[in-house]
Amino acid sequence: AMAFIGSNSVIPGYLTALGASAAIVGVVTSLQNASWLLPQLFTARTRAVKPLKKPHILRPAAAGRLLFLVLGLVLWLTRARPAWLMLTLSTIAIIGFWIGDGMASVPWFDLLSKIIPPRRRGRLTSVGQVMSGVLGFAAGCAVEGLLSNQGPAFPNNYVSIFLLGFASLAVSFVATSLIVEPSGAPTEPNPSWSEYLPQLWHVLKNDHAFRRFILARQLFGLSGLATPFYMTYALTQLDLPAQVAGRYTSISVLGSILAAVLMGWLNERSGSKRVILLSIGMAACVPVLAMVLPWVLSPGPALAWGYGLVFFAMSATMSSMMP
Repeated sequence: AMAFIGSNSVIPGYLTALGASAAIVGVVTSLQNASWLLPQLFTARTRAVKPLKKPHILRPAAAGRLLFLVLGLVLWLTRARPAWLMLTLSTIAIIGFWIGDGMASVPWFDLLSKIIPPRRRGRLTSVGQVMSGVLGFAAGCAVEGLLSNQGPAFPNNYVSIFLLGFASLAVSFVATSLIVEPSGAPTEPNPSWSEYLPQLWHVLKNDHAFRRFILARQLFGLSGLATPFYMTYALTQLDLPAQVAGRYTSISVLGSILAAVLMGWLNERSGSKRVILLSIGMAACVPVLAMVLPWVLSPGPALAWGYGLVFFAMSATMSSMMP
């Protein structure tokens, strides 16, 4: 699904096609990250004490996933006119999806910890990423075909992409609903905000290793500020064709597959810290490649293919997050 609606390639290309400036693309992408992360703070307060996690995954997930069906239908009916209205509605749908996914993520990780032993989680996530990566590679090829000159005209090309993304999300929703969840501990009362916020501060104040990890994680996350601009730069400054969004999606998937295998093996062999250090090194390669490749590769097919290394490294970095 994320190969069809990827925030690093397809969504920036779609917003650019609607006439969005680089600043707007950057704001929307930043809002995606905030919309996924901030709801987790509130969800953790009310969902952590629930004995069953699955219902609290499915409800927000269903609401968020339906928005891409709505977006595809609205785009088809309006023919992307007027562009400013479609840009506004698209932003609302994209942000709404990530809010729903963020709310579902906290109970999802709780569910994962209930049903999968710690030593098997790295293997599980790696195998899952490889399997989804193979499908994502095929999806990237489909996206390239839909965005090529031989594909449907705008906006039908993006209508097709969003509907395919929704169909994939629907399959994932059904798969999650089929998980058999064991019963948990008895329900405890939700802590009030006056109790909850001091608890968060207490953890940050007294757990020194966790505090250092959070600080490093936030510094690491700042590299994501540049993420949407790699695609915008390719389309507007390097004059690469719109169809490279699909190609770079496939290349990204290849990077995630190879990194998932490596990270899963390294996680079980040497622990998570080695995975973190390696992922930081790969993240540092992304902006370096984006700056160097246009200098060393001639414009045309060589640059159109070579610039994919940026997305390969970016996706490899992101695939390390689960392990």
